Amino acid sequence: MILEITSKDNKIIKLVRSLSKKSSREKMGCFIVEGKRIAEEAIRDIPEKISYVIISHSFRDKNTDIYNSLNRSGLNIYLVPDYIFDSISDTESPQGILAVVKFMDEKTEDCDRLLILDGISEPGNMGTILRTAEAMGFNDIILCGNAVDIYSPKVVRSTMGSLFRLNFKIEKNYDFIKNIKSNGYKIYATALSSSVSLEEIEPCKKSAIVIGNEAHGVSEDILSGSDINVRINMEGHVESLNASVAAAITMYKFKK
Repeated sequence: MILEITSKDNKIIKLVRSLSKKSSREKMGCFIVEGKRIAEEAIRDIPEKISYVIISHSFRDKNTDIYNSLNRSGLNIYLVPDYIFDSISDTESPQGILAVVKFMDEKTEDCDRLLILDGISEPGNMGTILRTAEAMGFNDIILCGNAVDIYSPKVVRSTMGSLFRLNFKIEKNYDFIKNIKSNGYKIYATALSSSVSLEEIEPCKKSAIVIGNEAHGVSEDILSGSDINVRINMEGHVESLNASVAAAITMYKFKK
């Protein structure tokens, strides 16, 4: 059933507006997924995680097929005037649909390839890396260091739905490195010094690759436990690559 909200002071609208802040997301245990394509992917991939969907009048009028499908979905759907939707949107040109989604379950599996993101701070980089990870078959991710919030609207949008299909854990300290090594993983940390060219690497069966912070690289806590430091050989006068580009190249090397 679709219910209509006509006031900006409605408690649902106030809650959605509060989710623009990390503290509110952590308190409520949910985040916003905004945009037609990514909202449809959330509805398809993780319907059990969706608290409710909010659509605008103009979205309903332009997307009658989606509106009718939502009406039959069994999800909690709220219809709002465009001006109310605009007040809760995080985008410059709102498409008129968003979903409030519960936090994903934190887990990783005993897989052959593990991606460790150490202090990635730029939302665009984080989202792009997660999307590339799915494409390269790195379905298990560990996030550590002072990383950007993966539930921030910019990160969520830039994952283009990959966030819903990956396994990940958020680690508060670096003790997990010992556990990874005891489980048979060989750690390959990206670093310029004391490193081996990526071209010379023959990945072992259980590989954990580490991508570090955009400005400071991989932390000493991880480098001290790394089995092999790897670098991407570059030509010309280029000193470094964007973190998401470096991650893509490295993951491709370790791709099955």
